[in-house]
Amino acid sequence: MSVLLQEVAWPESEKLLPILNAAEEDEQRVRARLSDSAYTTYAALDDTQLVGAATVHWQSGESEI
Repeated sequence: MSVLLQEVAWPESEKLLPILNAAEEDEQRVRARLSDSAYTTYAALDDTQLVGAATVHWQSGESEI
């Protein structure tokens, strides 16, 4: 299995809500991160099948997933 990480921009990233809610139950918090330009959203794909997702806040000293 080869997994590809693909950046997904808002509002298309909203389709990742179901998989992101598996890790974070507060849907409003997830939606806020998806639409916040300080965060980058990624989809993890096995061929064309979605297998994971993450939002990342990149900072110079410390980053947050």
